[in-house]
Amino acid sequence: ENVLDATKKFEKLITDKKEIEGLPATSLGLAAQTAVSKGHENATAENGPWMITLDAPCLFAVMQHARNRALREEVYRANITRASSGDLDNTPIINQILKLRMEKARLLNYNNYAEVSMATKMATVDKAEELLEKLRSASWNAAVQG
Repeated sequence: ENVLDATKKFEKLITDKKEIEGLPATSLGLAAQTAVSKGHENATAENGPWMITLDAPCLFAVMQHARNRALREEVYRANITRASSGDLDNTPIINQILKLRMEKARLLNYNNYAEVSMATKMATVDKAEELLEKLRSASWNAAVQG
């Protein structure tokens, strides 16, 4: 719920067309529609203003097409930090979940929650770590070069 609320909470009103260069016409139309729904009744795809949100269609359009690096960074940072501070902070909830998972593992005589999770699957923690290491080693050189 906090992530959804934080997603809905982010809004950035843009009035300068230079700030949104590169966005396709459909994305500009959506951003103008959003602006209209937020009280900017004269908003148009051509002239704005445009409301940028973290909803998937807007988020992806900005990240893929916006030429404005600062805008992409602002939207990216807003997206990856949703529900991580303030009244919508999920950190205490996540910490409580992790604590309860560890408690469950100990009660069931496992070393950690990963072992609990793997107990009902056709895998083991060791096999999962082995697979991750294979993936890491196979992709390491390409990732470092990229």
